[in-house]
Amino acid sequence: MIGVDKIQEIREMWRRGHSVTEIARVTGVSEPTVRKYRDMDDLSPKAHETESELLTPHAATIDGWLRNDARY
Repeated sequence: MIGVDKIQEIREMWRRGHSVTEIARVTGVSEPTVRKYRDMDDLSPKAHETESELLTPHAATIDGWLRNDARY
């Protein structure tokens, strides 16, 4: 999985008219990954329908990590 900053870079380069091949080369991600994030309309995290018994006690910590990562 790549970070939010890399996704933003991919989308910005695409908006500026760079090709998928060029974006992949510059960002260091594969062309299918560039296409995936180029074509995504909604980048917000999806809610999970089921909860894990193992993760439930750690949900607040994990949510904090995700919020922190989203700032970058």
